[in-house]
Parts: sequence; C-alpha cells; structure tokens
Amino acid sequence: MRSSSHVDPRRRRIGLHLNLNLNGLEDRTLLSVGGGTRFAVFQGRLAAQSSDAFSIQVDRYGFRPGRGGQVLLRIDARATDGTLDPGVVDLDSDGPRGVRVVSERDDAGAGGGKDGVTVAAVGPGALTIRPTAEDGTTGGYAVGVSLAGDVNGDFRVDRSDLMAIRSSIGRFPTEPPSSPDPVDVDGDGAVTLRDWQLAYRNLGASTSIRPQELTARVDPSDDPDGDRVVDEDVEETALVGKAAPGSTVRLDVGGDGTFERTTTAGADGSFRFDVPLAPGVNPFTIRAQGRDGQVVETKLAVTRGEPAESVTRSYDFAQGAQGWDADFADLPTDANDSYELESGIRDLPDELGVDGTGYKLQSHNRSDDVFMFLTRKLTAADGVVAGQEYQVKFTIKFASNAPSGAFGIGGAPGEAVALKAGASTVAPATVVQDGYDRLNVDKGNNSEGGTAASVVGNIANGLELQDGQTSVPYVSLTREHTHTATVKADAQGNLWLLVGTDSGFEGLTAIYFQSIAVTLTPVSA
Repeated sequence: MRSSSHVDPRRRRIGLHLNLNLNGLEDRTLLSVGGGTRFAVFQGRLAAQSSDAFSIQVDRYGFRPGRGGQVLLRIDARATDGTLDPGVVDLDSDGPRGVRVVSERDDAGAGGGKDGVTVAAVGPGALTIRPTAEDGTTGGYAVGVSLAGDVNGDFRVDRSDLMAIRSSIGRFPTEPPSSPDPVDVDGDGAVTLRDWQLAYRNLGASTSIRPQELTARVDPSDDPDGDRVVDEDVEETALVGKAAPGSTVRLDVGGDGTFERTTTAGADGSFRFDVPLAPGVNPFTIRAQGRDGQVVETKLAVTRGEPAESVTRSYDFAQGAQGWDADFADLPTDANDSYELESGIRDLPDELGVDGTGYKLQSHNRSDDVFMFLTRKLTAADGVVAGQEYQVKFTIKFASNAPSGAFGIGGAPGEAVALKAGASTVAPATVVQDGYDRLNVDKGNNSEGGTAASVVGNIANGLELQDGQTSVPYVSLTREHTHTATVKADAQGNLWLLVGTDSGFEGLTAIYFQSIAVTLTPVSA
C-alpha cells in the first residue's frame, strides 16, 4: 500500500470562519452515526468502474475554527464488507480558498492497516469527498469526518485532547474495529510529536453538528421482551421508533437496498411501518433523513417462530457421497482427456494404512486455473432457518500426495494449490462464459478467496522430495477453517456448502476428501 505525500496544487488553499452543513451530492447518502469522534459518516459501496461522492458545505454558522482561523478535518475511510482495500479520499472545493491536504495515508493504523486517513485544512465552500479503492478492489465502505485532534469525542479540540496525545507519544496504538486510534491523528501507526502538532494547530476548533439518532423496534404488543422474535402465528407486525421530528423515514423490506416505503416522523419523532412477516428471519433497513439533510440508518431482523440454533453436520466419505456432488470450473467447456478429470467415491490409497473410501477429485491443470469442488445443499430439515445469516466453520480431513517445498510448472504442486471452503445462498454451478466453464458464485481466484469460498490453506503434505525421488506418499491432513464471510439462508431455508481446490500448479492433482464436518452458527442481527 502506498503512503502519498503528493498534493494537487488546487488543494493547497485554506479558509477561515467555517461551518459545516451536510448536503448530499447527486443521489448519494450522508449517514451520521453516534459514537466515536466522528460528527458525520458517509456509507456506500464501491463496485467496478463506479464512484461515489458527497459534499460538506462550509459556511459561517455553527462552527468555530481553531488556531490561525482554520479548521483541520480528519477524514478516515474503512472497509465494511467485501474485499475492499480503501485508499485515501479525493478532496476538492469550489471555494476561493479551497482545501489543503496536510497529511494522507492509505495504510493507516498499527502494523500497516487498510484504512485511509486524510487530514486537511478546509476553507469556505462546498467540500467534495470521493472514496477510492486500491488495486481495483470492491466492497462496502464508511467515510468518517471528525475534528483532527478530537480524542475524547466531545466535538471540540481542547487542552484535554492535547494532554491525551502527549501522554501517548512513543506508543503504538492498537487499531479498534471502527477506525484508527484518534490519538494517532495522522494514521501512521504510532503516536508522535507530529500528532500533537496537528492537534495543536486545531486547538479551539469545535462544531455544533451532532449525529442524528434513530431508534427502531418491533411493536411491543408482539415482542414484549424486545428480542425481535415473535410467535409463529404472527403474520404481520409493526416496526415502531423515533427519529428527529419531521424526518423522512424510509423502509427497505428484505434489506436488499431498495426502499419501498416512506413516512414522516411526527412532532414527537415517532414513526410506524406495518410489515408482513414470513416464517424465519425477516431483515429490514430503516433510514431517516432529517430536515437538515443528515441521514441515519439502522438494520434489524425479525424472526417469526423459533430462533435459529447452531447446526452441526458431519460427513464421513467412508459411508459414501452422502449428498455431496462434484464438478470442475475454470477450464474449457469441451475439455479433452488430457485434463484427466476424475471424481467420485474411491478406495483410499494403500499408503495411508487405513481401509475405507474417500471422495476423490483429480484434474490436470492445463488451463492454469482449474477449480475442482464438492458442494452440498443444507435445508430446513437440517435445522437451517429461512433468512438467517450464519457463520460457517469447517473441519476438513483429506489425503494429499503433494510434496512440500517442491518445484512445479506454473507453481509448486503443494503450496500453489489452494484449499478453499465456504457457503452460498445459491447452488454453486458452472456457467459457460467465452467457451469456459466458470463458477456462478464468488470463490476468488487461485490464492485469493471470495465471498462464497475463502482460503483454508494449501495441500502440501509436509513431506519433501529426497534425492532421486519424484513423488511422496499420501498423507492425511486435517484443517479447521472459519469462512471469512457469512452466508444467508434463502427464503425456503436452503444454503449450499462449498469445498474445493484452486490450482496454480500446471500438473496433475489428485486428493481424497475423507471427511467434512461443518457448524453453522447464527449471526445476531
């Protein structure tokens, strides 16, 4: 990741007598949330060939500048999901005095994190902030805006903040999950005199802008204990709550990003949505926009019927396939015999010294990218609850004859073959794209994981080739892995498990899966 010191000349001018009023730019949404040191947060998602932007209007009202008649803003960008590696934000201003970037890093935090942190002196006018991504990565992000040097989150920079930074000089703060440590003002992973100097330049700065609040719950007549679980016979309920009086409140039924319903908060801030409930988990998103343009969002999931419990299943392939199916992806649709494709229940290799069978997967990676995989459907009959989100943990036992530390065409026969495991809401299957069979879910590529399958490790078996040897015997290996993404069951209570290998070794790979155990743990909404 890079740390940039280059500053566009258009961004070198500073301004006086500042106030921040928050206004949306284009069709984007500015989200203000409580907690931390930020007075505003913008959330969104960066996809391939897309860009977002939002605007902070700088004027005279409600904002007090710091020393020298200027204000320093700290703008941090972090990933909220997906594989996004956020970069530093792009800044621009239409005001006569513009914006000057004082410090920027896209590897902010202790140990070289992935957050981006920018400290900028801003002048009167519309400040435009555009999130960026490193290396073409995509995913959700949150961009937070705070006063540089506001350590305790009271929306001002005073001597107590300076004392907190000074007492921390010389230490390397740990990085909390929400943002880089506020005492590390410039986000370089260490508290230094530079951080104190930035805060000192902002001494006296304050803002009267406050994050808006939003509360929401299930109608107490249906959910008296507030656990968001209602009885099986409750086919319709109400979502009730409070926002700023006069706010426009919108409801997303299903949590898919489409807001289908709109109402206005009353004089006391109250609002209500009547909603139908399907059996299982029903996700909702509520977003409230106040009269001043600020927006706050909350998500909740309502369970109709018994709440989900953990689901544990174990499959020993000595007992047969047990519902698992095999397939191959990332190879030509008309792959010929030279690919040596083979799959199915087979006797285990003699050198393992055990009787029984395993699920064999074999391919010769002539496409330099073969993914061979097993998949199995879990249903409501297995205990999966419709609409529930789960964390998935695997214990995988397999036999491999791929030596450790060996050389091979395109990559090592062991270390260049990634073992992956995960799950998806839709059935993994191959689809034809430009003459190749590709997987319809995101399993990543080679040593990189995806939302449907993350990297467990590789298939190197720990034995090295000795002088004159061309192969090593099979060895049984056991790997435990928690999938890096959660999986949501579909409306019928179905989800699909996925286990396979993604090869960068351009030779023959043959492994035997001996057993796969999986535990699904419900994720609280």
